[in-house]
Amino acid sequence: DLFVNTAEILPEIYASPSAVLRERSPEIVPLESGCKSIFINKDGKDEQWHTATYYTKTGSKLRETFHSGKFGGFMGTPFSSEETCIVDGTVYYRSENVAKEAAAARALDCLAFRLKYSKLSVQFPGDDEPIRYCVELPHFELRSIHKNTHAPVYFWSCLMQAKYGPIDAKFELQSKHFESDNAGLEKGINETWYSASCLDHKTGEAFHSGVFSLGIGKSSFMPDAPTTPLPLEEVRILDNRVYYRDELVAKHAAAARAIDCYYFRSFPGEDSSKKIKKLCLEEPYEYLQDKHPNNYE
Repeated sequence: DLFVNTAEILPEIYASPSAVLRERSPEIVPLESGCKSIFINKDGKDEQWHTATYYTKTGSKLRETFHSGKFGGFMGTPFSSEETCIVDGTVYYRSENVAKEAAAARALDCLAFRLKYSKLSVQFPGDDEPIRYCVELPHFELRSIHKNTHAPVYFWSCLMQAKYGPIDAKFELQSKHFESDNAGLEKGINETWYSASCLDHKTGEAFHSGVFSLGIGKSSFMPDAPTTPLPLEEVRILDNRVYYRDELVAKHAAAARAIDCYYFRSFPGEDSSKKIKKLCLEEPYEYLQDKHPNNYE
C-alpha cells in the first residue's frame, strides 16, 4: 500500500523501497546501464560514489525517470543514516545498492504523492499518509521537477494549475527597512525585510504572509521536509503585515496562508474550525469580509 501510518510498526517489506516498488509498480525499473559513478577526493584519497536512476518502462519514447533521493527519517529505514555526497544537485552514495534503493524510494514518494494530491483532496484517510522516504518534495509530473522546493509555494502552484491550467503562481512583494539586531552589524544599520501577497489568478484575492505554525512540518495537508525549518524563521510585524528577511520565505508564508484559507473553505459549517490543520498561526477565513486584523500581541 502507498499509504501508511508511520506511528505503527510497518511490515518488513517497507525497509526496502525497491521491494515495495517491484510489487506495486513493476513497470518502473532501474536503468540497464546500472549506476553512474564518480570519484570524490576525501582526505587526500579518491573514493567512488554512486547514484542510480529508475525509469518507467513503456513503449513510449517519453519515459519518466526517478533519480536517487536523499533518505530522511520518515519511514524509519536503515538507509536514513547512510552518508551522502551531493554534486550538482545529484545525490551519491558509497554503495550501489543503497543508490538504487534511494532511486526506488524517490519513485514511490512521487507515486504516493500523486495518488493522494492529484485531485487536491483534503479528505484524509484516517491516520494514513502517503509513503515518504526522501527529503525531496515529490513531484506531480516531469515539468514540475525544477520546482522541488519542499515548501508551500510548490503546493500552491499545483493548486492553481489544477484550477486554472498551466500557469505560474503569482506573488507580489513589498519591503520595509528595520533596524538590525544582528550583533555582527554596526548598531543603527537598517536591514531590508519582505512581506508577500499570494494571488488567486481568477478572483484576484490576495493572501498576505502569515506566521508559520510550529506544526507545519507534521501537517498532513502540506508534507514538508525537515531541511526547511520555516517555523524557525525570524519575523518582523508592522501595520498587521508579517515580514521576513528572505523574499522566498515571505512567499512561502503567503502561500501557506492561502492554503489554510482554501482548506478551511472546503469544510463549510459551524464545526469547520475543528477540522483545520493550519500551516500558519493566523485564523483562516471563508470570506474577505470575515477577515479581521490579527492580534499579533
